[in-house]
Amino acid sequence: MKRFPKAKFYNEVSKERYSYLLDYIKAMRRLCNLTQLEASSDLNIDRSELTNYENGVVNIPLYRFIIICVYYRQFVEQNHIELTEQVIKLEKLCSFI
Repeated sequence: MKRFPKAKFYNEVSKERYSYLLDYIKAMRRLCNLTQLEASSDLNIDRSELTNYENGVVNIPLYRFIIICVYYRQFVEQNHIELTEQVIKLEKLCSFI
């Protein structure tokens, strides 16, 4: 079976833009009023993994970033949460995706 190299999302974007992505997932989690433990439990990942992603200790794979973003967006929509100015600003900064 042929193996494909793992795509490294962080190689595709500048460090500055990558930091916006990390800020975005942190801001979205806070907007949802979720702890890292609650969010990681819903996402089926270890809390330490989410913490490492949010703090930039471990580079987040693109598929994981998408899963996290979709989860937070659905949470916001289902709970009728209004986006903050910070989240809207970060979405614009991340709009290259």
